[in-house]
Amino acid sequence: MKSILKKIKVLLKMDKEFMKIVKILDLNIKSLKSHYEVKDKFEITRKIKSINSFKNILIPKTKKENSYVLDYCSRSFTEDINKSLLYIKNYAKKLNIDTFTIDEVYNRLTKEM
Repeated sequence: MKSILKKIKVLLKMDKEFMKIVKILDLNIKSLKSHYEVKDKFEITRKIKSINSFKNILIPKTKKENSYVLDYCSRSFTEDINKSLLYIKNYAKKLNIDTFTIDEVYNRLTKEM
């Protein structure tokens, strides 16, 4: 549970940075907390774990020796996550918005790819 909460905390930080873009552009997009009607990382973790349609979504992994590791070559990472984060990073830069967490996640992922 501790590991999941740590990841949710990062996700919420990224969402907070993304919402700065949303606010400046006056877009009608809800924050994750608002969308899921939760107050904190504990509630959103419980909420996400309870959504049936999410239960069948698997993280792309590949077998390495006696364990499994993330498959950074999968489309989920190379296209969905990588390109989405890059787009958000670049747009934030144009708007002079700091995206420390998004940058950190993007850089870490691209380093692994």
